[in-house]
Amino acid sequence: MKRVELKNWTVNGYYPYTVLMGKNVETGVPLAGVTQPLSVSLPRSLYSALMKAGVIKDLKKDLNSLSAEWVKDRWWLYETSFSFDGEACEKQNLSVLFESVDYYCAVYLNGREIFRHEGASAPFRVSLADVSFGVNRLSVLVRAADIEMGQIGYTSKVNTQRPRFDYKWDFCPRLVNVGIYRRVFLEYGEAVKIDGIVFNTISTDTPSASVNAVLCAKKAGNYTFGLKIADGRNIIFSEEKQLSLIAGENLSESTISVKEAQLWNINERGSHKTYKLTVYVSDGEKELDRKEKTVGFRTVCFVQNPGAPKDAYPYTAVVNGKKEYLKGFNMTPLDFLLGEETKSRYNELLSAARDAHANIIRVWGGGIIECDYFYELCSQYGLLVWQDMPQSSSGMDNIPPEDEKYLSLLEQSVRFAVLGRGNYPCFAVLCGGNEIFGKDSKPVGYENANMRRIASVLQKYNSDIFFMPSTASGPVQEASLTDSSKNHDIHGPWLYLGEDYYRHYNKLKCLFAGEFGCNGMSSASTLRKFISKKFLKPVSASKSPVLRHHGEIWDLNFRITEIFGEITDFDDYVAVGEYLQKSGIDYAVCSHRRNAPYQSGCMIWQLNEMFPNVASTALIDYYGNKKAGYYAAKRAFDKTFISFSYDKITYSPGEKINLKVYITSQEAVDGRVSIKVETTDKTKIWEQRESGVIGTREVASVSEICPNCGYVAIYTEYTTCEKAYRNEVIFMVKSDGNCDKSAIKAMKEITDSISKEL
Repeated sequence: MKRVELKNWTVNGYYPYTVLMGKNVETGVPLAGVTQPLSVSLPRSLYSALMKAGVIKDLKKDLNSLSAEWVKDRWWLYETSFSFDGEACEKQNLSVLFESVDYYCAVYLNGREIFRHEGASAPFRVSLADVSFGVNRLSVLVRAADIEMGQIGYTSKVNTQRPRFDYKWDFCPRLVNVGIYRRVFLEYGEAVKIDGIVFNTISTDTPSASVNAVLCAKKAGNYTFGLKIADGRNIIFSEEKQLSLIAGENLSESTISVKEAQLWNINERGSHKTYKLTVYVSDGEKELDRKEKTVGFRTVCFVQNPGAPKDAYPYTAVVNGKKEYLKGFNMTPLDFLLGEETKSRYNELLSAARDAHANIIRVWGGGIIECDYFYELCSQYGLLVWQDMPQSSSGMDNIPPEDEKYLSLLEQSVRFAVLGRGNYPCFAVLCGGNEIFGKDSKPVGYENANMRRIASVLQKYNSDIFFMPSTASGPVQEASLTDSSKNHDIHGPWLYLGEDYYRHYNKLKCLFAGEFGCNGMSSASTLRKFISKKFLKPVSASKSPVLRHHGEIWDLNFRITEIFGEITDFDDYVAVGEYLQKSGIDYAVCSHRRNAPYQSGCMIWQLNEMFPNVASTALIDYYGNKKAGYYAAKRAFDKTFISFSYDKITYSPGEKINLKVYITSQEAVDGRVSIKVETTDKTKIWEQRESGVIGTREVASVSEICPNCGYVAIYTEYTTCEKAYRNEVIFMVKSDGNCDKSAIKAMKEITDSISKEL
């Protein structure tokens, strides 16, 4: 099959139905659009094209996105042309492949409607049977977006399979992505197409796998099907067999064994060896279609956690026969403007996750089914992927739709995820969605009709991807601090809760933490990129529409004022907001990891930011800058880490500080513990030798410090023959409701130094 990418298009906006009317009834004059025809090179966001043309302002700046909400209410006509001078036999199999058109569209060839489509997640093909020789005009009319549920609404009333975030979420504005923002290809097809591949490892002792290829035939017949596995240029396995295909969809199953193959392992557990799988089909005379996919030999399954309640799902990952604690991040789409993602941004983000010792990434259900390049990089970096389907909670009800039309659209999305991504060794978990509930107000289970439809697709294509109905899952979504047996896969907290934050984690015990985080400020230099100077003040978001627009729910003003008193210097205000996130992430992750193996994993909400916010739970901001919270996660995800246990960070003069220090290690390791206690007026150093630390060991208890003013900083270091592991915490002494400036200075020094250290 030959393929040509159709990159260059024009796009013009119209009021609904205007383009179909064509001419003014009274005058006969052609009805113009609301914009001039704009040139756009796909893939590209429609909003980006409008910004480039000066139709709308920079959407990241201040309140500018509010003035662009009209875009979703127009109809958008995309047009391109192509020349066709192929042979007559090829003409019968010419088609155009759209990776995505969001959401309702009609496709026209030379002015005649030939196809209608509804969807956003799954690609679709349109036959161009009546193409003319010479120049042809291809047009796509995208209808205005319907009203849909954003973060607040009713999940049960959702009608579409499209990203939910762009109808407004707590970290991005209401800017609905419409139009063509993915690639479009002209295909010179044949009688048989390879529609997708699922690769399942059967055994790692003698590396073997099943290959399930979906073939779509225009007519029944006998064909030759072949597959090869290559390590670079070396073919290490090849096979051909005869297939008798029916018209329509066919599933070809093959079993392969490659004795010399190396295993694919997760990050920091060995090499992430991948191979190139080539599958092809021929009619005996010529090749009809060919697909190349990245594959790897590994087994991933899940077993019950030790001591877990009998009704709990299995949450302990077993990779290549070894139990692994899952450490990772939740991830939103890269950009609030779909189509603006780049390979370099994916590289920066996922390499940061790898460098932070992560071994899993969750693709959040309010977003998208991630692209091939994302899966390629995750396979390259040893990062397992937990892919949510595009379904999410809405607050007013979280019940997934069960009507047949919706379930058919959902099935298309699941089919795309399984057949389009089911070859990658990183793809480990497919989840029904984010915080999906049954009618009993509990996280939904496998028995739900929506979930059964998802499971049926996995079963149909013999995929071994583990299916989890929802995250959170189990009797409760947010943790019970009085009955830990209810805490299976839990979500939250996401906000820094002041003193309650530490007390919460001191009591918390769960099987798995699918989502949790801590809000923190973006750096002052980042804030100056998208907030005008006159709005950059240390005030509550409730008093500033601009600050409210950029992350209202994550506003730290209340907590900063509660802890530090009034801070008038903006840079100081931002610095303590960064430190609080660093402190919160460190405390949460370390608390979770100390509960292993009863707890089998945790995924921080969230790694990235899709829209620039004043404050958010993201650890890497929209511009790619790593916050202090990222470096705290990097320390806490290391194979050996230092952690603390305490109840609060602010004290009255003379009040005794109680602190416990722990060393936790995945492997037996010898080292020397050094603890420096620094107060406003003196320093004390304490050291001891630790032999063979494995698991969690309490190494110190500090309870004799009763400061009268300023602050107390505890700097700890565990030095082994390999490296030095560090952590620190600052306690503040409050007089008259305010903290000493020296404490703020010490916090700024920590947030500045942690990035240099790591």
